[in-house]
Amino acid sequence: MAILAVRWLLLGVAAIGCGKLAPPGGGNSNLPASGAGPYQLLAANDDSPIDEPLVLSDASADLDDAWALGDGDTLEVWITYRRGKTSEIRRAQLPSVEQGASELETALSASASWQQGIVSQPSVLRGHGGHPWLLFYSGGGDPARAIGCATSPDGQSWSDAPAPVLIPTSEEQSLSSPAAVELPGGRIRLFYLAPGGLRAAEGDRAALENGAPLPLSRFDPNPSTATIDPILAPGAATWLPTIGRVTARTLTTAAHRVRYDLFLTGLAETSGGAVRTVGLAASYDAERFSVASAPFVTPRKPELWAPTVVAYRNGSLLLATQQKGARSAIVGAISP
Repeated sequence: MAILAVRWLLLGVAAIGCGKLAPPGGGNSNLPASGAGPYQLLAANDDSPIDEPLVLSDASADLDDAWALGDGDTLEVWITYRRGKTSEIRRAQLPSVEQGASELETALSASASWQQGIVSQPSVLRGHGGHPWLLFYSGGGDPARAIGCATSPDGQSWSDAPAPVLIPTSEEQSLSSPAAVELPGGRIRLFYLAPGGLRAAEGDRAALENGAPLPLSRFDPNPSTATIDPILAPGAATWLPTIGRVTARTLTTAAHRVRYDLFLTGLAETSGGAVRTVGLAASYDAERFSVASAPFVTPRKPELWAPTVVAYRNGSLLLATQQKGARSAIVGAISP
């Protein structure tokens, strides 16, 4: 059984704010910084067998790509569970951060030939109003990864579609890091990484639920150009010269506005060299995003990547991947 541990005492170091979100304009003007930090890493608990700020770990596998949903104190976390050259998606349920989780249950394993033994990078939308849950994921190995989708009545037992819901164009070559949000009118916008930056596709939720073939169409934020532009290109901030694993969420602000957040993996230069780091971009229309001027935490080793954020109690909980010895694990940080 996997060994899982949770840390809650706060470290008093390695925390900075995310800064202002800029530049302004249209769907990214006057954006608040809720969920932007400052974040403080969860400290080790002397009563635990693991002495780092771990949330989920397994001595026999690499854990990566957390996606979290919250309901009161309860957290559901989906992760990539990787052993050797194969991977699957597993789920952990935490009654509270303090209590942790007892096991990692298999949510989705590779079963189709196109997946080549690899399903990873989960993105989960909760079911509602009779609609099933949706789980988007990256499937297949390089250089031709695609994006698949599975459905579930309860978020625990999943039925996978036999074919991908989004395949790369000749220009894109390979797709990764799906991150889905639900738009008004039963539409789903799916952000994903491809050469040139973060791109998006869109489709009806009903078509995805019913297993329609290739139900998503590319979304172009700037139709006036001859090619389909990315939603975000590398270089949008000094800490974002490249874009790594991305997750997303939808929230309603105190002013009753719907806001779309992207949690991004970037790269920052330090005295010890370049290290991966994590930060925020936000938008009111899911088209034009403002990128925070600084990452969530001070870039340093051991580096953080693959961030996700969930509202928790009176603040926000950040989960990200960090190398712990020979394995990667999921660590946490809290923002009051």
